[in-house]
Amino acid sequence: MPHFPAIPAYTPISPVRAYGEETAPAQTFIIGAAVYLDANGLVAECPVDPATILGFAQTNAGKNPLGLPYAGAASPAALSDLVAVAQGGTAFWMSCVNAPQASDVNKAFGITKGADGIWQVDQTKVVNTRVFVEYVDLDRNLELVTVLQSNRQAAP
Repeated sequence: MPHFPAIPAYTPISPVRAYGEETAPAQTFIIGAAVYLDANGLVAECPVDPATILGFAQTNAGKNPLGLPYAGAASPAALSDLVAVAQGGTAFWMSCVNAPQASDVNKAFGITKGADGIWQVDQTKVVNTRVFVEYVDLDRNLELVTVLQSNRQAAP
């Protein structure tokens, strides 16, 4: 089953924000990766079983929205990492490790980074839960999820 990068589905206000002109060192995340702000305020990919999630990357690590490496003086927003922030009311479409089931709705699960770099809902993770399933699209094999409030990093 092909995997789909996490993207915002709906929100009361635009959740996509620009963060700095730098990514944390040695980052290789791709669009849709679960990210957080590290101690230096730089965007970094979340570790395994992330306790803190700022949101999901909308650009690849170290690339601006056009996919070009950071370089020279330009508009700060044009050189920033874009993140769809996991704030209250923001839902994301995500792929799943296993085929989604209608019975997944109203349940909390963990998330896992697949071998392809895509973060997915992991229905086997019922202890270290990070997302809540709001809706399941069985035709597209996607789940509409919100990040649990206890796992949201406050967005500056």
